[in-house]
Amino acid sequence: MKSGGKWAKVIGLSVLAAVIVVALMVNTTISYIVRKKTAHNVFSVGVAELTVEEESFPEEEEDRWMVPKSVLPKNPRLKNTGTTSVYAFAEVTVPYDKVQLVMDEGEYMNRPDPQGQKEQELFHLFSDDENAVAGHDTVGFTNGFTVTAVGTFTYGHNWVFLQSFEDTANKTHTYLFGYSSLLTTDPEHNTTDTIFDKIQLRNILEGELSENPVKTISVQAYAVQAEELQANITVLDPEHLSRSELMDIYGLYQTQEG
Repeated sequence: MKSGGKWAKVIGLSVLAAVIVVALMVNTTISYIVRKKTAHNVFSVGVAELTVEEESFPEEEEDRWMVPKSVLPKNPRLKNTGTTSVYAFAEVTVPYDKVQLVMDEGEYMNRPDPQGQKEQELFHLFSDDENAVAGHDTVGFTNGFTVTAVGTFTYGHNWVFLQSFEDTANKTHTYLFGYSSLLTTDPEHNTTDTIFDKIQLRNILEGELSENPVKTISVQAYAVQAEELQANITVLDPEHLSRSELMDIYGLYQTQEG
């Protein structure tokens, strides 16, 4: 295991990409009658399916070891690999822990944070989108988090933040996003923009992460089939979905999943 200097603590990162298939719909075509007077109904089944793709994340484990302030490329996007148009959602889960940081600026620059240990996210997540949205202006204060210090999270502007969850047992925060455009089966319109593009391990004081040096950032995809949804959800413009529309669609998925 490599050392990164006085304040360095080596930490590993793994990626979890999940695929969820949601809401198979049966669409009836025209019934027809043959000479034997038998009625045949022909059915087609649309498959709603997404995959998580990452073009830049290192494949080899030894290339994913990080020291404080180091940066890794990680650029998840979702691709519609099914046979029907879908509304796309993604959950991004990041770890937090009770740690002390080394200050990056100000009076205590390059010295341990005088506030000592506190629960805070271990990574910064950055988007290369020039119109990227900063996540923690709203996420950190309106959704019940008990921690007071979180990492920097910026996400692509075509993604819409919906809600967040805290898992105190596993020390993770999960952020739910919806994509603002319908994903069709057309190759030119079947893939989202990246949610974010790179991650940085925060400047954590040496020795603060002694229990488990391997931390996971996970991205989980949800596909909700668009066909037949009109009976339950009103969507004014599938190319510019609003937050309320995405919340309604995701709420319908939650009801279906129980």
